Amino acid sequence: MQHKQQTVRAILAMAGMVGAMAVSAFGQGVGPGGKGPGVDRLGDLDANDDGTITAAELAAAGEARVAELQANFLAKYDSVPAGQTAGDGIITLAESTAVFEEQAADWLEHVLATFDTNKDGAISDADATAGSRRRPGRHHLEGLDTNDDGVVSAAELEAAAKEQVADRLARFLERYDSVPEGATAGDGIIAAAESLAVHREQVAEQVEAFLERHDANDDGQVTAAELGAVKGNRPGGRPGGPGGRR
Repeated sequence: MQHKQQTVRAILAMAGMVGAMAVSAFGQGVGPGGKGPGVDRLGDLDANDDGTITAAELAAAGEARVAELQANFLAKYDSVPAGQTAGDGIITLAESTAVFEEQAADWLEHVLATFDTNKDGAISDADATAGSRRRPGRHHLEGLDTNDDGVVSAAELEAAAKEQVADRLARFLERYDSVPEGATAGDGIIAAAESLAVHREQVAEQVEAFLERHDANDDGQVTAAELGAVKGNRPGGRPGGPGGRR
């Protein structure tokens, strides 16, 4: 395990030119903690088609995945609201808050559209249970009726939406506004270096999980034989055939 971790660090320290192929391939990789479908097709990462996914090829895919994550992150958060400096790579507190406020507004609109049958801005027991059996029921609204009067009022819905914003913002800042050394952690502003460090750590976990799963001889690269051994050379990729282990 220690050798694999050292290999991962070495891989991510490499620099290299990356292409769209590597971005899409590693985007399908194993997620943090080893969860996810994995990259089981050799061609996804074997750029030179020599039958081996080398450390350099993993490095290229890793760098591409980091770049993709960072670009998606900035596209989502570094563009709002009016009055802020959008596109500067820095996420201000106003920008991140605006994103979560928009999400909460969408949630509130969906809840009212789904449950508020009489369009009065509140949701009664009659509203929640009306309609077909396929329609979501009252249990989807549990916890919103804070005074237990049988009606989720407009004020209670608004309070729930604000709580969503506060909770998501707190988790967002906990993840991004704490790294790396040299950045001003805890100031509510996400510098490009901070978000980039988070995404590099995320990809490091993906690479480590990929090697842990496929690199049987612990040499920092993965051959077609190693991939085949994990897959079991049978449909479905489960030992013992379609039904799994026997």
